[in-house]
Amino acid sequence: MDQKQHPTTYLKTILALCLILLLLLSNLVTAQVPKLNDQPILISLESYLVQERENDAGQKQEWFERVNEAKANQTIEIRLNVRSKAEEAIPAATLLITMPIPEGMQYVENSATPSSDLVILEFSQDKTLFAENLFQTVTVDSVEKRLPLPAENYQALRWIVLNDFEPDEELILFYRMKVLETD
Repeated sequence: MDQKQHPTTYLKTILALCLILLLLLSNLVTAQVPKLNDQPILISLESYLVQERENDAGQKQEWFERVNEAKANQTIEIRLNVRSKAEEAIPAATLLITMPIPEGMQYVENSATPSSDLVILEFSQDKTLFAENLFQTVTVDSVEKRLPLPAENYQALRWIVLNDFEPDEELILFYRMKVLETD
């Protein structure tokens, strides 16, 4: 991606990448579960600008505005509504929902739908290998230490649906990204 690209175009880029990824995901799910119809998963994607406002009591509250563009230093929440259109259940642990963190944007730590009895949340620093916790090895005073990888190094996140995903079942997932400043 061109480093001089205007910051407001990053959100359009992520939405385009997500759409491509979702189309690929539909084909991947079909390949893993051959008895399903052609498009077994319907995913709608919405983006919201995250802002803080004071309420009438003077307390800060988050406020969301649906947007298609964002500027540098703004935080965007991506919301995914995943629905099965399959005629039969998609087997447990075969539905993987992967979302990229594109260049020019940074994952906001602890902002994604967390692991639970429904899904496992994993991250990747190379868009290929995923794990629930990412680590880096650093040397401090000639001693190697294994430390958590900062969220700013994440390039993708993925949810694994742990249970059978039944026909017409829905799942809501979300995560946030900050638009970085460009030079």
